[in-house]
Amino acid sequence: MKMNPKSGRRVILRPFSTGDYQAWREANLNTLEKQNKYDSPKCRPQAISQTSFRVRVKRLRAKAKRDECYVYGVFNKKTGQHLGTVSLYLIMRQGLNWANLGYEIYNQFWRNGYATEAAKLMIEIGFRDLKIHRIEAAMELDHKGSIGIVNELSG
Repeated sequence: MKMNPKSGRRVILRPFSTGDYQAWREANLNTLEKQNKYDSPKCRPQAISQTSFRVRVKRLRAKAKRDECYVYGVFNKKTGQHLGTVSLYLIMRQGLNWANLGYEIYNQFWRNGYATEAAKLMIEIGFRDLKIHRIEAAMELDHKGSIGIVNELSG
């Protein structure tokens, strides 16, 4: 399955390329300290090397080629800044084409609606391009940010 970019009002979703390293590194270096128990911890600079990024991109491409999961980078349409990721992990491909939606926006970009916009675009990709019949989003019951996103998606 060819992973095509998808453009929204403020964000662009697209598969990562090795040329995204600087934007990815900058976003990781500029994250704030952990904001809540569901936030990812701040990366150590040595953990975000160009080599580790290349390995990541290669691994993500292989998973998409095997139709296991599709991970798109979320980029600001105007500035090109890397904002986070959105993904669909295939649960089942026989009969009921079923996937789990995931999203993660770096905490310095929270509360701007990027996750909601990216999730809506990824749902379109799932239904139209990947021919998925059912998409779910799992979350912790006390994760207020994710609850807000899911409420926006279902409203």
